[in-house]
Amino acid sequence: LLADSPDETDPAKCIPVQLPSGAVRNKVNLKDNPGNYKKQVALTGSIEKYFGVPGLKSVTKAVFEGEEDSEDTPATDAYINETFASSFGTFTTAQTIGNYPWVIDYSCAKVTAYDSSSGENNAAESWLVSPAIDFSKETEAYIIFDYVVRYTESGKVKDYNQLLISNDYTDDVATATWTAIDYNVKENLSDWNFYNTGKIAIPAKYMGKSNVRIAFKYTSSATKAGTWEVKNVVVAKGAGQGGTDTPDT
Repeated sequence: LLADSPDETDPAKCIPVQLPSGAVRNKVNLKDNPGNYKKQVALTGSIEKYFGVPGLKSVTKAVFEGEEDSEDTPATDAYINETFASSFGTFTTAQTIGNYPWVIDYSCAKVTAYDSSSGENNAAESWLVSPAIDFSKETEAYIIFDYVVRYTESGKVKDYNQLLISNDYTDDVATATWTAIDYNVKENLSDWNFYNTGKIAIPAKYMGKSNVRIAFKYTSSATKAGTWEVKNVVVAKGAGQGGTDTPDT
């Protein structure tokens, strides 16, 4: 819990904070770090509904009073830490079919080839590609992110909303060799609440290699064009634990 005063005891004047497993939880949690109790701390995360009330989720960084911090400093042990709250950050976009690119909207990265003004679905293939990641000294790494998927053709959510990886990308997504990374996904949601994937293990064959890229590839057709929203993307060292379809709400 966070409060405005170290002596606050009224839960109604506190907010719950999610401490995802890994470096942040290891650093902050009171069971292992009782000296943190009542300390002043700055946390980087997403303000969302948590335990039924406004809270802080997907925490990626914790800085205690007296510690040096920089806005450019990524989460501990993180190669990539992008919220997409206001920009793509270090990610780049590309379109290989149609002209329906990823955009920043509603504080996330969003893509759809549905034209709301005409009510038409359109064929598209749009990419959101990470910067190069150097895993040359790593044996384990994972990716985790929040997402919304709606209106995609039933049973083809992972075909039309792919998480891909490559280590031979230069400047053209069409000429690179991409491998799909499986992830648990909640299909065709009925609302716009974000879901979290849980830690997705990056395939072992990419450990020990450099120039590794992660990509989000969106595909649609003239008969069905879904919407994909992504935020809070973190790639970090450590073991992946598989995905989850537990909602954020």
